[in-house]
Amino acid sequence: MNMNKVCFFNLSTYSSTGGIERYNQFFLKALNELNIKTTALSVYDSENKDQYPNIKFKNFATNKISASIYLLKNIYKVE
Repeated sequence: MNMNKVCFFNLSTYSSTGGIERYNQFFLKALNELNIKTTALSVYDSENKDQYPNIKFKNFATNKISASIYLLKNIYKVE
């Protein structure tokens, strides 16, 4: 299987602390280290603490409607 692009849609990576958020952080770090181009969409985050060259972050700051519309409009063209 050849994965060259990933769209990672999650609720929270940096805006709160817990097991799921830590998993999301480790997962994004692993995708970056594997040189996989990733678009990370986060519903509750408003800013990122990490910067990775292979990951494009898109945050929605708790706006679920905007996140849903963005995902539906761009699901096939996410870079």
